[in-house]
Amino acid sequence: MAYYSESFFRDYRNNESEYILKAQINEARGSRDWTTFDIFLSYNIKDKNVIEGIYLFLTKMGKKVYLDFIVDPQLSRENASLSTAQLIRRRLKNSRQLIYAMSCNSTESKWMPWELGVADGEGLECNILPVSSTYYKDFNKKEYLQLYPLLERYQDYYSTDSYMGFKNSYGNIVRFR
Repeated sequence: MAYYSESFFRDYRNNESEYILKAQINEARGSRDWTTFDIFLSYNIKDKNVIEGIYLFLTKMGKKVYLDFIVDPQLSRENASLSTAQLIRRRLKNSRQLIYAMSCNSTESKWMPWELGVADGEGLECNILPVSSTYYKDFNKKEYLQLYPLLERYQDYYSTDSYMGFKNSYGNIVRFR
């Protein structure tokens, strides 16, 4: 199985000009349609550069992605409260799926397991996106993560309508044109 790597997403983010990234963030922040999302991206803030690459990758392919520091920049990581949890829960309920960005830092997150549990309880499609070459060390130790399919790197080289995206471990292709 081939997976995307931290360096792939970091390079993807760094290959975009700062202007493009800021323009996409400003466009997203200027949108008034924050009622529904295709994807809720669950991550550890220590992976922000990698996460920005994932965000750009998904939004370039037409997906509407919830990323807290873009959509809800007023949230404070230092002063999380009941209202923070309620807002995150509402954002999860209004998303079609959750992508759990599994990195070497994800095990340190207090929010990621909670977000995954809420999303699963709400019936969202949940997928694990390994972005670290050592993801399996933590993946194998956290049995609850093994309940969800892993997203693999996928590129159709044989179709005239070539695309790149993900294939989950159930064999379902998640197409991003």
